[in-house]
Amino acid sequence: MTDETVPGNNGRMIVAGYANYFEVGHNAYEFLLDFGQVDPQRGKAVINRRFALGPTHAKLLMRLMTRSVAEFEQEFGPIADVRDDDPLASVLNCSPEFERRAEQARRKTRAERSGTDAPTDR
Repeated sequence: MTDETVPGNNGRMIVAGYANYFEVGHNAYEFLLDFGQVDPQRGKAVINRRFALGPTHAKLLMRLMTRSVAEFEQEFGPIADVRDDDPLASVLNCSPEFERRAEQARRKTRAERSGTDAPTDR
């Protein structure tokens, strides 16, 4: 098994996506989840994926996410809450800290691959 494959996936690579913005809607038959990324310079989000789930699967996803968030908070501490009045502003406000941590993680990963020590912080 290689890093790119997962057993039972017929040797195909699983492509991971990233989203720091989402919208949820519904109609009588399905829930629609739109995922995208915030462009901090423009202060806007760009939607790039949509998933449609039946009501049963939407409820299952909600339960799994609730359980996963609880486990995460138990292990790593509370997750900062977002402002109910303006979720996009909450994402934009936490974005610089997230970007700093993401850059640190990328530098550490590159350093580990090359066998050197990772730089601490800028």
